[in-house]
Amino acid sequence: MIRIQSIVLTMLHTQPNITVRELPVEEYHRLPSEVSCPPEMTRFAVAEKDGEIIAYWRLAQVIHLEPIWIHPNHRKGFLVRRLWKQVLSILDVCGISSAFCFSDRDDIADYVQRLGLIELPYRTFQLKR
Repeated sequence: MIRIQSIVLTMLHTQPNITVRELPVEEYHRLPSEVSCPPEMTRFAVAEKDGEIIAYWRLAQVIHLEPIWIHPNHRKGFLVRRLWKQVLSILDVCGISSAFCFSDRDDIADYVQRLGLIELPYRTFQLKR
């Protein structure tokens, strides 16, 4: 996959009449209409040909809702629900409408689904520099 990305990026940088740059916030209106994002948490690398955006790669700062930890003596009861209500309140105050929670355990995955989070069909990859 990395090799393919390298070839694509090389082609974009070497094809005549194609410009690759960071798109300024004041030009976000030029992105396809299905792209919805808070500009303070998102940036875009774009490729343009003859003034038209022909490709973009979104860089998004995302909110992660993890870890969830409760002292073993307090794991039964409604403490998680109370914490969840507070998390939702914090997200509302911050104007955040989307967040992610990773889980490598079935019991946690089952619980966060009961809280209303939707399991996504994506695989997760990490860039380490």
